[in-house]
Amino acid sequence: MTRSLPYALLIVLCLSTYISCTENEYDILLGRIEKINSPDTVYVNQTFEISTTFSGGSNGCAIPSHLEFDNADENLLVAAYYKIPRTESACTMAIPIHSITSEHSFSTAGFKTIRDIQGNVSKEIFVIE
Repeated sequence: MTRSLPYALLIVLCLSTYISCTENEYDILLGRIEKINSPDTVYVNQTFEISTTFSGGSNGCAIPSHLEFDNADENLLVAAYYKIPRTESACTMAIPIHSITSEHSFSTAGFKTIRDIQGNVSKEIFVIE
C-alpha cells in the first residue's frame, strides 16, 4: 500500500501539469477593429449591445476571444482580442474577420463616443436622461 502512494502522487502531478498546460494553449492578441455597431440613442443606465467587427490573426486558426472596455471622460474605449493556438495546426490562409457583442450602459447623459483603443474607428451615441 505504501508503495502505491508515490505512484498515486506522480499521477496527480502529471494530471495537474497536463491541465495547466492545456488551459494556456492559446496566445491572446489585440485585433484591429473595423466597425463598431450600437444604437444611436439610449437612456441613462439602459443596457445596450455593442457589436465589434475586427480582423485578427495571420491565418484561419484565429478565433474571437473577448472585448475590454475602459471609460475615459465622455469616451468608451474598446479593445477586441482574438486567440490563436500555440501549436501548429492545419489552417486556411485567409485572415479571419471576427465579431463579438457585449453589453454596456452609461450612467450619465450626453453625447458619448465609443472608440477603439487604436483610434481608427468610432461611433457616436446620445444618452438621454
